[in-house]
Amino acid sequence: MHTPGPAPVALFVDAENVSWCDGAKLDALVARASAHGPLLVRRAYANWSQPGMHRIQAELSRLGFDLVQVFHPVARKNSADIHMTVDAVELLALEPTIQWFYLVTGDSDFAPLFRRLRERAKWVVGCGPRSKLSDSVRTSCTAYVYPEDLRTGGKAPGVALRAVPKAPAVPMAPPVAMTPPVAMAPPVAMTPPVPKAPAVAMPPAVPTARAVPTPPPPPRADDTPPADSTPLPSAYQRLLRKQGWSSVAFPDLVAMHAALFDAPSPFTRDTGLSFGVVVLGEERITPARKAWSLLRKVGVVQCVAPSTEADSLFAMYGPADMGGLLDLVDTHLLARIGRAAAAGAFPYDLDAVRPLLYGASDDARVARIEADALRLEFERPELERPELERPATAAAK
Repeated sequence: MHTPGPAPVALFVDAENVSWCDGAKLDALVARASAHGPLLVRRAYANWSQPGMHRIQAELSRLGFDLVQVFHPVARKNSADIHMTVDAVELLALEPTIQWFYLVTGDSDFAPLFRRLRERAKWVVGCGPRSKLSDSVRTSCTAYVYPEDLRTGGKAPGVALRAVPKAPAVPMAPPVAMTPPVAMAPPVAMTPPVPKAPAVAMPPAVPTARAVPTPPPPPRADDTPPADSTPLPSAYQRLLRKQGWSSVAFPDLVAMHAALFDAPSPFTRDTGLSFGVVVLGEERITPARKAWSLLRKVGVVQCVAPSTEADSLFAMYGPADMGGLLDLVDTHLLARIGRAAAAGAFPYDLDAVRPLLYGASDDARVARIEADALRLEFERPELERPELERPATAAAK
Protein backbone atom coordinates (compact mmCIF):
# COMPACT_ATOMS: atom_id res chain seq x y z
CA MET A 1 0.00 0.00 0.00
CA HIS A 2 1.37 3.40 -0.99
CA THR A 3 2.12 6.11 1.54
CA PRO A 4 -1.01 8.28 1.95
CA GLY A 5 -0.77 11.60 0.14
CA PRO A 6 -2.81 13.82 -2.16
CA ALA A 7 -4.78 11.33 -4.28
CA PRO A 8 -8.34 11.06 -5.67
CA VAL A 9 -11.09 10.10 -3.19
CA ALA A 10 -14.47 8.31 -3.55
CA LEU A 11 -17.19 8.81 -0.90
CA PHE A 12 -20.15 6.37 -0.68
CA VAL A 13 -23.05 6.88 1.77
CA ASP A 14 -25.67 4.24 2.67
CA ALA A 15 -28.26 6.92 3.46
CA GLU A 16 -30.82 4.48 4.89
CA ASN A 17 -28.41 3.44 7.67
CA VAL A 18 -27.10 6.87 8.75
CA SER A 19 -29.92 8.25 10.90
CA TRP A 20 -27.20 9.59 13.22
CA CYS A 21 -25.89 11.90 10.49
CA ASP A 22 -26.95 15.55 10.18
CA GLY A 23 -25.82 18.49 8.08
CA ALA A 24 -22.93 19.47 10.36
CA LYS A 25 -21.51 15.94 10.42
CA LEU A 26 -21.84 15.67 6.63
CA ASP A 27 -19.93 18.93 6.24
CA ALA A 28 -17.17 17.63 8.53
CA LEU A 29 -17.10 14.29 6.69
CA VAL A 30 -16.73 15.93 3.26
CA ALA A 31 -13.99 18.22 4.61
CA ARG A 32 -12.13 15.23 6.10
CA ALA A 33 -12.34 13.22 2.85
CA SER A 34 -11.31 16.25 0.75
CA ALA A 35 -8.15 16.64 2.85
CA HIS A 36 -6.68 13.57 1.15
CA GLY A 37 -7.13 14.89 -2.38
CA PRO A 38 -9.82 15.75 -4.96
CA LEU A 39 -13.20 14.23 -4.09
CA LEU A 40 -14.06 12.78 -7.52
CA VAL A 41 -17.04 10.57 -6.60
CA ARG A 42 -19.87 11.43 -4.17
CA ARG A 43 -22.78 9.00 -4.15
CA ALA A 44 -25.61 8.34 -1.69
CA TYR A 45 -27.97 5.34 -1.93
CA ALA A 46 -31.55 5.11 -0.62
CA ASN A 47 -35.20 4.81 -1.55
CA TRP A 48 -35.74 8.56 -1.46
CA SER A 49 -39.53 8.19 -1.60
CA GLN A 50 -39.62 6.74 1.93
CA PRO A 51 -40.87 9.00 4.74
CA GLY A 52 -38.14 10.73 6.71
CA MET A 53 -35.56 10.81 3.88
CA HIS A 54 -36.24 14.43 2.83
CA ARG A 55 -34.00 16.02 5.47
CA ILE A 56 -30.83 14.10 4.66
CA GLN A 57 -31.69 14.23 0.94
CA ALA A 58 -31.61 18.03 1.06
CA GLU A 59 -28.27 18.06 2.91
CA LEU A 60 -26.68 15.61 0.47
CA SER A 61 -27.95 17.61 -2.52
CA ARG A 62 -26.43 20.75 -1.03
CA LEU A 63 -23.03 19.01 -0.83
CA GLY A 64 -23.17 17.87 -4.47
CA PHE A 65 -23.86 14.15 -3.96
CA ASP A 66 -25.21 11.95 -6.76
CA LEU A 67 -28.44 10.57 -5.27
CA VAL A 68 -28.91 6.97 -6.45
CA GLN A 69 -32.51 5.70 -6.26
CA VAL A 70 -32.76 2.16 -4.86
CA PHE A 71 -36.03 0.24 -5.00
CA HIS A 72 -36.81 -2.54 -2.52
CA PRO A 73 -38.81 -5.32 -4.24
CA VAL A 74 -39.12 -7.09 -0.86
CA ALA A 75 -40.52 -5.19 2.11
CA ARG A 76 -38.11 -4.44 4.99
CA LYS A 77 -35.10 -5.53 2.91
CA ASN A 78 -32.39 -2.92 2.27
CA SER A 79 -30.98 -3.31 -1.25
CA ALA A 80 -28.75 -0.25 -1.04
CA ASP A 81 -25.80 -2.31 0.23
CA ILE A 82 -25.74 -4.47 -2.93
CA HIS A 83 -25.90 -1.44 -5.26
CA MET A 84 -23.20 0.29 -3.25
CA THR A 85 -20.95 -2.80 -3.32
CA VAL A 86 -21.34 -3.26 -7.10
CA ASP A 87 -20.56 0.42 -7.75
CA ALA A 88 -17.49 0.38 -5.47
CA VAL A 89 -16.04 -2.74 -7.13
CA GLU A 90 -16.79 -1.35 -10.60
CA LEU A 91 -15.08 1.92 -9.69
CA LEU A 92 -12.08 -0.06 -8.40
CA ALA A 93 -11.67 -1.63 -11.85
CA LEU A 94 -12.48 1.42 -14.01
CA GLU A 95 -10.69 4.16 -12.01
CA PRO A 96 -7.42 2.71 -10.64
CA THR A 97 -6.17 6.22 -9.80
CA ILE A 98 -8.62 6.50 -6.86
CA GLN A 99 -6.64 5.62 -3.72
CA TRP A 100 -9.10 6.55 -0.92
CA PHE A 101 -12.52 4.95 -0.39
CA TYR A 102 -14.82 6.43 2.29
CA LEU A 103 -17.84 4.22 3.07
CA VAL A 104 -20.46 5.63 5.48
CA THR A 105 -22.81 2.99 6.86
CA GLY A 106 -23.79 1.12 9.99
CA ASP A 107 -24.18 -2.25 8.25
CA SER A 108 -21.68 -5.04 9.06
CA ASP A 109 -22.37 -6.72 5.67
CA PHE A 110 -19.82 -4.35 4.12
CA ALA A 111 -16.85 -6.04 5.87
CA PRO A 112 -16.01 -8.25 2.80
CA LEU A 113 -16.05 -5.15 0.57
CA PHE A 114 -13.69 -3.31 2.94
CA ARG A 115 -11.27 -6.25 2.88
CA ARG A 116 -11.41 -6.57 -0.91
CA LEU A 117 -10.59 -2.86 -1.39
CA ARG A 118 -7.78 -3.05 1.14
CA GLU A 119 -6.29 -6.11 -0.63
CA ARG A 120 -6.12 -3.97 -3.79
CA ALA A 121 -3.77 -1.54 -1.97
CA LYS A 122 -6.48 1.08 -1.37
CA TRP A 123 -6.94 3.18 1.77
CA VAL A 124 -10.36 2.30 3.18
CA VAL A 125 -12.04 4.52 5.80
CA GLY A 126 -15.30 3.40 7.41
CA CYS A 127 -17.68 5.70 9.24
CA GLY A 128 -20.51 4.71 11.59
CA PRO A 129 -21.76 4.70 15.20
CA ARG A 130 -20.17 2.70 18.01
CA SER A 131 -21.66 -0.80 18.30
CA LYS A 132 -20.67 -4.45 18.22
CA LEU A 133 -21.29 -4.41 14.46
CA SER A 134 -19.06 -1.38 13.92
CA ASP A 135 -16.29 -3.09 15.92
CA SER A 136 -16.36 -6.05 13.51
CA VAL A 137 -16.26 -3.70 10.51
CA ARG A 138 -13.54 -1.50 12.01
CA THR A 139 -10.99 -4.34 11.91
CA SER A 140 -11.54 -4.67 8.14
CA CYS A 141 -10.79 -0.98 7.43
CA THR A 142 -7.59 0.98 7.23
CA ALA A 143 -9.17 3.46 9.65
CA TYR A 144 -12.60 4.07 11.20
CA VAL A 145 -14.35 7.36 12.03
CA TYR A 146 -17.04 7.65 14.74
CA PRO A 147 -19.78 10.35 14.73
CA GLU A 148 -18.27 12.05 17.77
CA ASP A 149 -15.01 12.51 15.85
CA LEU A 150 -16.97 14.48 13.24
CA ARG A 151 -18.80 16.53 15.87
CA THR A 152 -15.65 17.54 17.76
CA GLY A 153 -13.50 17.82 14.67
CA GLY A 154 -11.09 15.19 16.03
CA LYS A 155 -8.96 13.09 13.74
CA ALA A 156 -9.48 9.35 13.53
CA PRO A 157 -6.30 7.25 14.04
CA GLY A 158 -4.57 6.42 10.80
CA VAL A 159 -6.53 8.97 8.74
CA ALA A 160 -4.76 12.24 9.41
CA LEU A 161 -2.23 13.24 6.77
CA ARG A 162 1.22 13.92 8.08
CA ALA A 163 3.68 16.07 6.19
CA VAL A 164 6.72 14.15 5.03
CA PRO A 165 9.90 16.07 6.00
CA LYS A 166 12.03 17.08 3.07
CA ALA A 167 15.56 15.76 2.83
CA PRO A 168 18.28 18.40 3.45
CA ALA A 169 19.63 19.95 0.31
CA VAL A 170 22.95 18.51 -0.81
CA PRO A 171 25.49 21.24 -1.74
CA MET A 172 26.51 21.16 -5.36
CA ALA A 173 30.12 20.22 -6.08
CA PRO A 174 32.25 22.90 -7.79
CA PRO A 175 32.53 22.48 -11.55
CA VAL A 176 35.42 20.32 -12.71
CA ALA A 177 37.93 22.05 -14.96
CA MET A 178 37.96 20.58 -18.43
CA THR A 179 41.30 19.20 -19.64
CA PRO A 180 42.44 20.13 -23.15
CA PRO A 181 41.78 17.50 -25.81
CA VAL A 182 44.58 15.02 -26.49
CA ALA A 183 46.10 15.19 -29.95
CA MET A 184 45.13 12.31 -32.18
CA ALA A 185 47.85 9.89 -33.21
CA PRO A 186 48.62 9.68 -36.94
CA PRO A 187 46.77 6.91 -38.76
CA VAL A 188 48.55 3.55 -38.95
CA ALA A 189 49.18 2.20 -42.42
CA MET A 190 47.10 -0.86 -43.19
CA THR A 191 48.95 -4.04 -44.10
CA PRO A 192 47.82 -5.84 -47.26
CA PRO A 193 45.45 -8.77 -46.64
CA VAL A 194 46.92 -12.22 -46.41
CA PRO A 195 45.77 -14.47 -49.29
CA LYS A 196 43.44 -17.26 -48.25
CA ALA A 197 44.64 -20.84 -48.28
CA PRO A 198 43.03 -23.11 -50.88
CA ALA A 199 39.97 -24.93 -49.59
CA VAL A 200 40.57 -28.51 -48.51
CA ALA A 201 38.09 -31.04 -49.84
CA MET A 202 36.08 -32.64 -47.06
CA PRO A 203 35.79 -36.43 -46.99
CA PRO A 204 32.38 -37.82 -47.85
CA ALA A 205 29.98 -37.98 -44.89
CA VAL A 206 29.46 -41.37 -43.29
CA PRO A 207 25.76 -42.29 -43.36
CA THR A 208 24.31 -42.37 -39.85
CA ALA A 209 21.84 -44.85 -38.48
CA ARG A 210 18.20 -43.99 -39.00
CA ALA A 211 16.59 -42.46 -35.92
CA VAL A 212 13.90 -44.57 -34.29
CA PRO A 213 10.72 -42.47 -33.65
CA THR A 214 9.68 -42.21 -29.99
CA PRO A 215 6.22 -43.53 -29.14
CA PRO A 216 3.54 -40.89 -28.36
CA PRO A 217 2.79 -40.22 -24.66
CA PRO A 218 -0.12 -42.18 -23.15
CA PRO A 219 -3.48 -40.36 -23.17
CA ARG A 220 -4.39 -38.36 -20.05
CA ALA A 221 -7.63 -38.32 -18.12
CA ASP A 222 -9.99 -35.43 -18.80
CA ASP A 223 -9.19 -33.68 -15.54
CA THR A 224 -5.37 -34.09 -15.74
CA PRO A 225 -3.50 -31.01 -16.94
CA PRO A 226 -0.61 -31.51 -19.40
CA ALA A 227 2.83 -32.12 -17.93
CA ASP A 228 4.32 -28.89 -19.28
CA SER A 229 5.40 -25.54 -17.93
CA THR A 230 1.85 -24.21 -17.60
CA PRO A 231 1.59 -22.10 -14.40
CA LEU A 232 -0.46 -23.74 -11.68
CA PRO A 233 -3.18 -21.03 -11.57
CA SER A 234 -3.80 -21.54 -15.31
CA ALA A 235 -3.83 -25.32 -14.84
CA TYR A 236 -6.36 -24.94 -12.00
CA GLN A 237 -8.60 -22.75 -14.17
CA ARG A 238 -8.45 -25.23 -17.06
CA LEU A 239 -9.41 -28.07 -14.71
CA LEU A 240 -12.37 -26.10 -13.34
CA ARG A 241 -13.60 -25.31 -16.86
CA LYS A 242 -13.53 -29.03 -17.76
CA GLN A 243 -15.68 -29.68 -14.70
CA GLY A 244 -18.26 -27.15 -15.87
CA TRP A 245 -17.18 -24.46 -13.41
CA SER A 246 -18.12 -21.04 -14.82
CA SER A 247 -15.64 -18.19 -14.46
CA VAL A 248 -17.74 -15.27 -13.18
CA ALA A 249 -16.59 -11.78 -12.25
CA PHE A 250 -17.03 -10.89 -8.57
CA PRO A 251 -19.52 -7.99 -9.12
CA ASP A 252 -21.66 -10.10 -11.51
CA LEU A 253 -21.86 -13.01 -9.04
CA VAL A 254 -22.83 -10.77 -6.09
CA ALA A 255 -25.40 -8.81 -8.12
CA MET A 256 -27.01 -11.98 -9.59
CA HIS A 257 -27.23 -13.55 -6.11
CA ALA A 258 -28.97 -10.46 -4.72
CA ALA A 259 -31.36 -10.25 -7.70
CA LEU A 260 -32.48 -13.88 -7.33
CA PHE A 261 -33.07 -13.49 -3.60
CA ASP A 262 -35.33 -10.54 -4.38
CA ALA A 263 -37.25 -12.57 -7.00
CA PRO A 264 -40.51 -14.23 -5.86
CA SER A 265 -40.00 -17.99 -5.47
CA PRO A 266 -40.37 -20.36 -7.15
CA PHE A 267 -39.27 -19.09 -10.56
CA THR A 268 -38.26 -20.54 -13.92
CA ARG A 269 -34.78 -20.28 -15.38
CA ASP A 270 -35.83 -17.55 -17.83
CA THR A 271 -37.50 -15.56 -15.06
CA GLY A 272 -34.39 -15.78 -12.89
CA LEU A 273 -32.18 -14.64 -15.76
CA SER A 274 -34.51 -11.73 -16.45
CA PHE A 275 -34.13 -10.55 -12.84
CA GLY A 276 -30.35 -10.76 -13.22
CA VAL A 277 -30.38 -8.79 -16.48
CA VAL A 278 -32.34 -6.01 -14.76
CA VAL A 279 -29.44 -5.58 -12.30
CA LEU A 280 -26.49 -6.30 -14.63
CA GLY A 281 -27.84 -4.61 -17.76
CA GLU A 282 -29.60 -5.82 -20.89
CA GLU A 283 -26.33 -6.28 -22.79
CA ARG A 284 -24.88 -8.61 -20.10
CA ILE A 285 -26.99 -11.72 -20.60
CA THR A 286 -23.85 -13.90 -20.92
CA PRO A 287 -22.46 -12.94 -17.46
CA ALA A 288 -25.96 -13.50 -16.04
CA ARG A 289 -26.04 -17.05 -17.47
CA LYS A 290 -22.55 -17.81 -16.11
CA ALA A 291 -23.54 -16.55 -12.66
CA TRP A 292 -26.73 -18.68 -12.80
CA SER A 293 -24.65 -21.76 -13.69
CA LEU A 294 -22.22 -21.19 -10.81
CA LEU A 295 -25.02 -20.65 -8.30
CA ARG A 296 -26.59 -23.90 -9.50
CA LYS A 297 -23.23 -25.67 -9.19
CA VAL A 298 -22.80 -24.76 -5.50
CA GLY A 299 -26.45 -25.41 -4.64
CA VAL A 300 -27.65 -21.88 -3.90
CA VAL A 301 -30.18 -22.19 -6.75
CA GLN A 302 -31.94 -25.57 -6.55
CA CYS A 303 -34.69 -27.18 -8.63
CA VAL A 304 -37.89 -27.68 -6.58
CA ALA A 305 -40.20 -28.86 -9.39
CA PRO A 306 -38.35 -30.80 -12.13
CA SER A 307 -39.75 -30.60 -15.64
CA THR A 308 -38.36 -29.56 -19.00
CA GLU A 309 -35.47 -27.11 -19.04
CA ALA A 310 -37.80 -24.20 -19.74
CA ASP A 311 -40.57 -25.19 -17.29
CA SER A 312 -38.60 -26.41 -14.23
CA LEU A 313 -39.11 -24.33 -11.09
CA PHE A 314 -36.22 -23.15 -8.90
CA ALA A 315 -35.81 -21.57 -5.46
CA MET A 316 -32.99 -20.00 -3.45
CA TYR A 317 -31.27 -21.93 -0.66
CA GLY A 318 -28.31 -21.32 1.62
CA PRO A 319 -26.78 -18.00 2.71
CA ALA A 320 -28.49 -14.74 1.84
CA ASP A 321 -25.54 -12.53 2.80
CA MET A 322 -22.54 -11.85 0.57
CA GLY A 323 -19.98 -13.25 3.05
CA GLY A 324 -21.76 -16.59 3.33
CA LEU A 325 -22.08 -16.83 -0.47
CA LEU A 326 -18.35 -16.23 -1.02
CA ASP A 327 -17.46 -18.83 1.64
CA LEU A 328 -19.67 -21.44 -0.05
CA VAL A 329 -18.32 -20.76 -3.55
CA ASP A 330 -14.67 -20.83 -2.40
CA THR A 331 -15.30 -24.08 -0.47
CA HIS A 332 -16.53 -25.83 -3.63
CA LEU A 333 -13.64 -24.39 -5.64
CA LEU A 334 -11.00 -25.68 -3.20
CA ALA A 335 -12.73 -29.07 -2.94
CA ARG A 336 -12.49 -29.61 -6.71
CA ILE A 337 -8.84 -28.57 -6.85
CA GLY A 338 -8.02 -30.67 -3.77
CA ARG A 339 -9.62 -33.79 -5.23
CA ALA A 340 -7.57 -33.50 -8.45
CA ALA A 341 -4.38 -32.86 -6.45
CA ALA A 342 -5.04 -35.92 -4.25
CA ALA A 343 -5.37 -38.03 -7.42
CA GLY A 344 -1.88 -36.95 -8.48
CA ALA A 345 -2.96 -34.68 -11.33
CA PHE A 346 -0.76 -31.83 -10.08
CA PRO A 347 0.60 -30.49 -6.79
CA TYR A 348 -1.56 -28.43 -4.44
CA ASP A 349 -0.04 -24.97 -4.03
CA LEU A 350 -1.89 -22.60 -1.71
CA ASP A 351 -0.19 -19.50 -3.16
CA ALA A 352 -1.43 -20.52 -6.63
CA VAL A 353 -4.98 -21.05 -5.31
CA ARG A 354 -5.32 -17.67 -3.54
CA PRO A 355 -5.78 -15.58 -6.75
CA LEU A 356 -8.76 -17.77 -7.71
CA LEU A 357 -10.72 -17.15 -4.48
CA TYR A 358 -13.70 -14.79 -4.48
CA GLY A 359 -13.46 -13.83 -0.80
CA ALA A 360 -10.55 -12.55 1.28
CA SER A 361 -7.32 -14.56 0.98
CA ASP A 362 -5.93 -14.00 4.48
CA ASP A 363 -4.49 -17.03 6.27
CA ALA A 364 -7.30 -17.37 8.85
CA ARG A 365 -10.10 -17.43 6.26
CA VAL A 366 -8.22 -19.70 3.84
CA ALA A 367 -7.55 -22.21 6.66
CA ARG A 368 -11.27 -22.26 7.54
CA ILE A 369 -12.29 -22.66 3.87
CA GLU A 370 -9.74 -25.47 3.40
CA ALA A 371 -11.20 -27.37 6.37
CA ASP A 372 -14.74 -27.04 4.94
CA ALA A 373 -13.49 -28.11 1.50
CA LEU A 374 -11.77 -31.18 2.97
CA ARG A 375 -15.01 -32.27 4.65
CA LEU A 376 -16.95 -31.70 1.43
CA GLU A 377 -14.36 -33.66 -0.58
CA PHE A 378 -14.46 -36.75 1.64
CA GLU A 379 -18.11 -36.67 2.73
CA ARG A 380 -19.30 -36.07 -0.87
CA PRO A 381 -16.74 -37.62 -3.24
CA GLU A 382 -18.90 -36.71 -6.24
CA LEU A 383 -19.10 -33.09 -5.00
CA GLU A 384 -22.88 -33.06 -5.10
CA ARG A 385 -24.71 -29.91 -4.15
CA PRO A 386 -24.95 -29.64 -0.34
CA GLU A 387 -28.20 -29.83 1.56
CA LEU A 388 -28.64 -26.11 2.23
CA GLU A 389 -31.48 -24.63 4.22
CA ARG A 390 -34.01 -22.52 2.38
CA PRO A 391 -34.09 -18.98 3.87
CA ALA A 392 -37.29 -17.99 5.59
CA THR A 393 -37.62 -14.91 3.37
CA ALA A 394 -37.35 -17.01 0.19
CA ALA A 395 -39.78 -19.68 1.44
CA ALA A 396 -42.39 -17.08 2.29
CA LYS A 397 -42.41 -15.51 -1.17
